[in-house]
Amino acid sequence: MGPTVCTDCSPHVNRALEVLRALPHGAENGRPLNIGEAGDNPAAGSESSDHYLRLLLEDVAGVVGGDFLSKTDPVLLEQFCIMTVHRGEPGGEVLQALITTFLKAYADPEQSDSAVGQLQQRMAPNKSALRCISSPPAPTSI
Repeated sequence: MGPTVCTDCSPHVNRALEVLRALPHGAENGRPLNIGEAGDNPAAGSESSDHYLRLLLEDVAGVVGGDFLSKTDPVLLEQFCIMTVHRGEPGGEVLQALITTFLKAYADPEQSDSAVGQLQQRMAPNKSALRCISSPPAPTSI
């Protein structure tokens, strides 16, 4: 599945970039990665310093939807996008594969509890996000 055109993603991308412009860079601010260290910046000659990040965010929005950008921490999105450059992987497709893989496991009665358990383990530092996930049911004996 290739990227689709996100016709409504500009406001979502603009919002994320505005938030990021107001934040200082650096590990102490949750922003240890930066575009300059991720290799060649194809937008280096552009008049906008965030042109490359805009392209990366538009790729994500084109695959998982612009609304996803508005519901996700801009710093996390930025760091994810920069890591995809480091790894040479398409960000939108990586997210689509992640979501699809989890959906398949979650929908499979034999894997659902394991999928939820692994998600809870990864989400543990973010306690507020855990509220949407219930604990796997206790095994029943027959």
